[in-house]
Amino acid sequence: MNLKKAWLVIPAAAALALTACAGGGTSSSGSADKVVTTNGTEPQNPLLPGLTNENGGGKILTVLFSQLVRYETDGTAVLDVAESIEPNEDASEWTIKLHNDRKFSDGTPVQAHNFIKAWNLITSKKQQQAAFFSFFEGTDDEGNGEITGLTEIDDYTFTAKLKNPTSDFMSRLGYVAYAPLPDSTLENPEAGGQAPVGNGPYKMASADAWEHYTKFTTVPNEHYVGDSKAQNDGVTFVFYNSMDAAYNDLKAGNVDVLDAVPSSAMASYQQTFAGTSVNEPYAGIMTLTIPQYLD
Repeated sequence: MNLKKAWLVIPAAAALALTACAGGGTSSSGSADKVVTTNGTEPQNPLLPGLTNENGGGKILTVLFSQLVRYETDGTAVLDVAESIEPNEDASEWTIKLHNDRKFSDGTPVQAHNFIKAWNLITSKKQQQAAFFSFFEGTDDEGNGEITGLTEIDDYTFTAKLKNPTSDFMSRLGYVAYAPLPDSTLENPEAGGQAPVGNGPYKMASADAWEHYTKFTTVPNEHYVGDSKAQNDGVTFVFYNSMDAAYNDLKAGNVDVLDAVPSSAMASYQQTFAGTSVNEPYAGIMTLTIPQYLD
């Protein structure tokens, strides 16, 4: 049985963050003063937006890429790479205009074709995230096939025709599956998946920054001019096989911050990290879809 439509998105649970006292916070002036280490897991797929449907890779792509919109802490979608996203009368066709000053970490511009070709790479190759494109004109019910509804107007403008009126279209576009890809990755996706080139606030620290089953190291992207600039000297994702191991490293001062708490520490973490722990709800879903077909 091939679970083609099974995917995992951030679970709907309380968001738990713990910061070690030695970790330090960002200053109000936004000055960079250190590399922040946090927990992660070895990505299960190449680091391409269309192939990454698990948290290990997703956390890394979140800092490497920026989408047309981003989300405020209350979940509100606000413009990011897009300068404007405007619907027609019934919200079945949308015109997307990009900022003309956004670049990938290799210095090349982020243009309309970088979105159109990236999205079509996902759907034409039937990648794991294709289902997120099932409402675009041209794709089938599973999001596969050419997205015929995408049209490049000029270097920084394109239109998206949808199968049906979709009033919340803009709010969907902050998910990492809708990220653009640089020409280098579009020409060689295999290489791009091992050494991702994004347009987000961070980039790979070096060609060998992905130390498999150990860590992934990022540094600020000097070409990034958006509203989410890095407030430190980089983020290093340390890969753990269990949250208990990560929690023990936090207590030992070997990692700065965790985004979750192991069940073994639920009764004591707020006392252990008094003043540096956060427990807040956030929006998310966890789904497992059983296919109605067999290969």
